[in-house]
Amino acid sequence: PLLGPMGGPADATVIRGVLGRPRGISIGIGLKHHLGPIHPFEMAVGGIVEAISNCIASGADPERIALLDNFCWGDCRRPDSLGTLVEACRGCYEAAIALRAPFVSGKDSLNNVFTWKDDAGVTKEQSIPPTLLATAIGQINDVNLCVSSDFKKNSNRIAVVGVSTTELGGSHLSVIRRVTGGDVPKVDFEKCKEVFRNIYRLNQQRLLASCHDLSDGGLGVALAEMAIGGGLGATVDLAKIPFHDLQKTLKHDDLIDLLKVAFAETPGRFLIEVNEQDAAAVESTLGSVPWSWIGHVTENNVLTICCGDHSIISQTSVVTLATAWRKQSNTQTSGTN
Repeated sequence: PLLGPMGGPADATVIRGVLGRPRGISIGIGLKHHLGPIHPFEMAVGGIVEAISNCIASGADPERIALLDNFCWGDCRRPDSLGTLVEACRGCYEAAIALRAPFVSGKDSLNNVFTWKDDAGVTKEQSIPPTLLATAIGQINDVNLCVSSDFKKNSNRIAVVGVSTTELGGSHLSVIRRVTGGDVPKVDFEKCKEVFRNIYRLNQQRLLASCHDLSDGGLGVALAEMAIGGGLGATVDLAKIPFHDLQKTLKHDDLIDLLKVAFAETPGRFLIEVNEQDAAAVESTLGSVPWSWIGHVTENNVLTICCGDHSIISQTSVVTLATAWRKQSNTQTSGTN
């Protein structure tokens, strides 16, 4: 689960099947459980895209992906609970067909209901929220081509691949109550497939120093995770990120738009790190795919985010980010005991 000199979060696990042979498999997972109660269809397709993205970020072939599902649901005798299950199943079907990724196995755990009596002796019930965990299994022809998500070298360039949208419904920002309401991000299968193919091409040409998919927390969190893993800093410009539904020029004092750009969770996007000498080849390979250079890796162990000439986050220590991240992870783990 952890990679890089400082132990940052990895995308997928890669296993070499037979010692002495270069072939391997990658295993990635996707979980969009915050969307379950509000949009079970997008929870399913978003989780599947995240699982596949994890495999592709590590080097898997997007044409050779298989899937597993893990349904955890409440009382399916209730029409609303059964309805969310039907929508999630529809999402699984449509994602598998569109992405040509068959389901080869799975499991379900239905009717997870806790029943108790309150102080007045009245029987109460509580169902778990509808939750789908997606697992992707990808094939890798040569494990020597696999890349990890941690930043590798000072002055390397950083790019975001894939077009971003501005929906924040069900995002981590909504979970921590920085925003409320709004639409959830929708999966565009054709755009996802195009991005998947191009990330794989870059990988096969050895043009990626590191690669990380954008999921929970969007670009801001992915950037911090890459910095934490590599123990290196970065400087990025939010104004350079390609957005298709931000109708006006991004302004440094427009907090809502800055939050949308930094933390939107549009599925099917990647952050890549590229050696300077490979920049021209990357530009040629990506072609018309929505993408942009947004910054570079630094050796000063700090994260700087700007909007044009204006600083948004200035000189934030990667050590501080790592400490906060590990503290949160420990808190979540201890809370489950």
